[in-house]
Amino acid sequence: MVGVFLLAILCVARSQNFTAKENQQLYKMGDFTVSDDGLFAVYAVSQYSLEEKKSKGWLQSVELATNKTANITSNEWGFSDSTPVINKNNTVFFISNRVNTDNIWYVDIGSKPVQLTSYDLAV
Repeated sequence: MVGVFLLAILCVARSQNFTAKENQQLYKMGDFTVSDDGLFAVYAVSQYSLEEKKSKGWLQSVELATNKTANITSNEWGFSDSTPVINKNNTVFFISNRVNTDNIWYVDIGSKPVQLTSYDLAV
């Protein structure tokens, strides 16, 4: 929602059309999930680089009481983390292609991601 608001301000302030190139370079929010206790949410963020001709996708968390955000996974070009799900212990499960095919990973907030499945074909 914030991205849409900033986009509107940008277009009005410049008084010219928003280009397709500018649209591709925006951060885009993907799937999200809220913890059972309602204290935080986790969502996927992605970005595409025309120069690199690559995309990247990572997970961020937001504390719902303070709106404080933090990266849960790294945002490296060529990797994509998506589809987060939080279990009752607040472990975040997600799909990632960081080993060339989509597999299931998990991470406890503040820790490093761990690969759960290891399939040659995407899950």
